[in-house]
Amino acid sequence: QQSSAYALDLTPHRAIYSMTLGTATGRGAPKSVRGVMFYEFQSRCDAWTVDSTVFLKINFGGPTEIESVRKIITWEGKNGLGFRFRSHEKHGDEIVQDIKGVAALDGKGETGIVEYLQPRRFKINLPIGTVFPTGHIRTLISKSVTGENFFNKVVFDGASLDEPFMVSAFIKRKVKPDLPDKMRSKDLYNLATWQARLAYFKVNSNNQTPEFEMGVRYRENGIVEELLQDYRTYTILARLDQLEMFPTEQC
Repeated sequence: QQSSAYALDLTPHRAIYSMTLGTATGRGAPKSVRGVMFYEFQSRCDAWTVDSTVFLKINFGGPTEIESVRKIITWEGKNGLGFRFRSHEKHGDEIVQDIKGVAALDGKGETGIVEYLQPRRFKINLPIGTVFPTGHIRTLISKSVTGENFFNKVVFDGASLDEPFMVSAFIKRKVKPDLPDKMRSKDLYNLATWQARLAYFKVNSNNQTPEFEMGVRYRENGIVEELLQDYRTYTILARLDQLEMFPTEQC
């Protein structure tokens, strides 16, 4: 039962990540990326909440940078059955995405339904075995602790209208922590750290190429040290810069 005990101990925290351009190959790749991500994870008595904002300035070689702001707020029931989401993205003064909705599963491991409220009202079905994002992180950590290297899960996170995705996770290995000196607290430093590669495929698609991929380095308490977003022609790297732990809510 060791793995489930580990998976329950997700640490409430606020993190700030610095974001930079990783690699850029091929036509259409940006010349520079700079930005910051604010991420807040809270553990309530009955749910986990996430409040995340990404500020980016991207230059594609012209005289001006494109400014992008993306905010995602989610509420996820700890029983794994309910999920509420809001995603809002602006490029300059133009709103490019405004998504809001609710999702529910009929039971653990059963089918479910999503009701989008914005940008328009419509419903989609969720296949058997769908999980929400924090549930997926807990599964990833459980598999890491027990030494598994590969698993597939259907994940719905409310961040786009293309969902859900089949996420193939390849857990590479335990790695040495790589935190800035100012964050090397004894509590954090002794925690196991892994690297994984996540590939996102559209459900019900025969396309063998993922829509996008992510590399992630994470602790056994759920804190992400590094995130690499892979858009094929370029990558964006987010590295943990500041970290503040919150006390767990007494229930």
